[in-house]
Amino acid sequence: MKKIYFVFLVGLLSCNSTPQKIADKNIENYIKSKLNDPNSFELVSVDTIIKSRTKVMLDSMLYPENIKNEFDFHGYEKYVDSENRVRPELKEENLSNLRKIKSGELVFYYTKCTFRIEENNRKKLVRYYFELDTNYQVKNFRNISDENSIIK
Repeated sequence: MKKIYFVFLVGLLSCNSTPQKIADKNIENYIKSKLNDPNSFELVSVDTIIKSRTKVMLDSMLYPENIKNEFDFHGYEKYVDSENRVRPELKEENLSNLRKIKSGELVFYYTKCTFRIEENNRKKLVRYYFELDTNYQVKNFRNISDENSIIK
C-alpha cells in the first residue's frame, strides 16, 4: 500500500508544471511555428521569466522613495490620494491607472531565449527577447542578436 501511495505521489508531483516550464514550452512551440524548417530548431537556453507591467502616467510622476516597486499597490494608493488633492484635474486618470495596476491587466512577463536553427545549410545561433501574457503565451518578440531576423 505504501508503494502505491508513493508512486501516486511521485506521479502527481511530476505532472506539476511551473510557470517557467510552461513559458519555455510555449516559446519553443511559438518559434517552431514560425520557422520554415522547424526540425532545424535547437533550444540552447531560456532565461528566467521576469514579471513586469506596462507603465502608466503615474509611473512618470513618482518619486522612488514613495513606491517600493511597480507592484506596491499600497504605495500607489497613498500616492494617488495625495496627488488627487494637489492636482484634482488628474483625478480620473489617476484612479483609472490605479484600477488597471491593481487589476493586473497591465502585467506581462519577459525573457530572452537563445537557440540554433539551420538556414542555407548552415547553423545560426540567435537570441530573441520575448514578452508573454499572464498565460505565458508569446505576445511580442524581437531579435536581439547580431544576426538578421530569422523568425517571420
